[in-house]
Amino acid sequence: QHTHIYYTFSYTHTHSQSSCILFLSVYCSSSWTPQGVYLESSRDECTVSLVYAVHLEQQGSVSFSYQYPDNNIFFEFYVQNEQCQEMAQTDDQKWIKLTTNGEWDTHTVNLKSGTNILYWRTTGILVGGKMVKPVLLRNIQIEGVAYTSECFPCRPGWFSSSPGSSSCQPCPRNTSSNKGAASCTPCPDTQYSHEGWSQCKERPPCSEKDYFQIHTACDSEGKTQVMYRWVEPRICEENVTGAVALPPTGEREACPPCNPGYYNTNDSTCFPCPPGTHSDGTSVCEECPAGTEPVLGYEYKWWNVLPSNMKTSCFNVGNSKCDDMNGWEVAGDHIRSGAGGSDNDYLILNLHVPGFKLPTSLAGMTGTEFGRITFVFETICSADCELYFMMVCVGPFTSARVCV
Repeated sequence: QHTHIYYTFSYTHTHSQSSCILFLSVYCSSSWTPQGVYLESSRDECTVSLVYAVHLEQQGSVSFSYQYPDNNIFFEFYVQNEQCQEMAQTDDQKWIKLTTNGEWDTHTVNLKSGTNILYWRTTGILVGGKMVKPVLLRNIQIEGVAYTSECFPCRPGWFSSSPGSSSCQPCPRNTSSNKGAASCTPCPDTQYSHEGWSQCKERPPCSEKDYFQIHTACDSEGKTQVMYRWVEPRICEENVTGAVALPPTGEREACPPCNPGYYNTNDSTCFPCPPGTHSDGTSVCEECPAGTEPVLGYEYKWWNVLPSNMKTSCFNVGNSKCDDMNGWEVAGDHIRSGAGGSDNDYLILNLHVPGFKLPTSLAGMTGTEFGRITFVFETICSADCELYFMMVCVGPFTSARVCV
């Protein structure tokens, strides 16, 4: 299936009127998707092209900001003339360089006078059902068009603070602006806003959904406490009628036992049992009886602190502020996802397993599995949410790939 979506705009100067056509060329059923402050590519195997045709009065250039964090997508930029002939470009100009997560980079290409047709094209390479990170585009600027052009006022929720600005910027959180603003107005203390909002909204009364609990690390006496924290960014108001206050810190209580395969040291820290020994987590490590061997593995029953081979993070390709948030929180007998900062956040829990080894009693068998993971979960969502489980395999005979 091949479809086109057209966006047409025009600008006028004193001598003539020019028009440009912006359209999205889509294969399959995917497309580049507007996301307010940027365009987002598809996440599947479809080849998707964003095409921009413009006539330049003189030699000029095109520059754009982009995020390209995933090499499972091919991302290229090239230019054609009005005869659909591709202009001469170096590989560095055509094939876009990867960026780090959350970082924006800028790509610039010189253009000749006359008609230029610009192509931003992506193609996903999916292995094992992995969801790839999309390419993001913003701040596309073209020089060399008409000698005079019209200045457009910033849209509501955006501002431009100085003359000669090349683009408007979104208002920070807890501020707002009207159309054509040179600055943003702070919200009253009883109101809030998110980035790029044109109006402030009243803060709702705080409820039990606005905070979460954590356990402190075990101290030298083997004690822990339950503490409560507000979900950030906090938008609720606790000093109004009907609001719930943040609960006080709980009493010190005994720490839960170590997870199976670990033992408790004198300073209440859990360490893995030495080779050839085992433990259920409540006692010291014991040697395996003669004629037996330990069954190696990880078993997590208690979540007082995050295990050393786990990492948690928040990821949003369009919002680097998510990077400072915790993706998951330990909660005693389980671990749960955090609140995130927006509907597009990915809350990631990563478990690193250095390798798999069969017991020697099974080493000679063929067709057997080398490992298995089992977990119990539930999803309780107040809005749309999805749980993904993925495995990345890295070994001497594999490059980084997804194994599902």
